[in-house]
Amino acid sequence: MKRLRTVNAAAAEIKAMDEKTAINVWAIRQAIKDGSLPFTMSATRYYVAIEDVLERFGLMEKTK
Repeated sequence: MKRLRTVNAAAAEIKAMDEKTAINVWAIRQAIKDGSLPFTMSATRYYVAIEDVLERFGLMEKTK
């Protein structure tokens, strides 16, 4: 089961893993906007799977 996070929570979780990361809220939102990151929307909030975010930015190897 994928772990859904808001965009802000996903950015905070990545920041907690690596304090010097360049991945921030803006980068995640841009990936959603350009279609390279799948998301779910509820009302006005965007939710992303943290696994998808890590995979999209090359922080986790792709699982088969």
